[in-house]
Amino acid sequence: MKLPTIYKKTKTGKVQEWTIEVKGNQYRTISGQTDGEKITNNWSDCDIKNAGRSNATTPEEQAIKEAEAKRKKKLESGYFESIKDINKVQYFEPMLAQKYEDHEINYPVYSQPKLDGIRCIITKDGMFSRNGKKIISAPHIRQNLDLFFKDYPNAILDGELYCDKFANDFNKICSLVKRTKPTDAELEESADSIQYWVYDAPRIGLLNEK
Repeated sequence: MKLPTIYKKTKTGKVQEWTIEVKGNQYRTISGQTDGEKITNNWSDCDIKNAGRSNATTPEEQAIKEAEAKRKKKLESGYFESIKDINKVQYFEPMLAQKYEDHEINYPVYSQPKLDGIRCIITKDGMFSRNGKKIISAPHIRQNLDLFFKDYPNAILDGELYCDKFANDFNKICSLVKRTKPTDAELEESADSIQYWVYDAPRIGLLNEK
């Protein structure tokens, strides 16, 4: 069984494709440029998981589960299910802070503490830095917003990936958020620490939205 091929555009403008194939308790990936030679990886074996528990999976079920998870991770890192979508703009460029000294201020004013985290724009297509780079090391945030984006598919959220216990350790927050190939252990650490603090919702719904 092959899961549907997914696509992305490379920095050179070429189209990269990625497929994952499942056979029994094994899976392997096939990838490469659409008009070029493909690389077929060796088969990976899966074993029974959670034996004796209600959520136990057979080796065959585990192979499908792991294949689907790897495909989902690719989609979250910039791949598209349709080759027609690879040119889509996936992110919204946020408004940046300005120096208050450069503007006329009428007091009294409202203020709030600055959170020293990583700016993050979230849409139905994923999580992005303020420069449009895909953020893939905090997928628990996006997953918790699945129902929200189901109701508001055109919504854009603007906020900060932050952890209060690391308020004085910006480098630690960066290390949790900016990983490009996070391991399962690193994703678990991120899920235990990183929160999403929403500043703004530049767009929630449109009048013609169905």
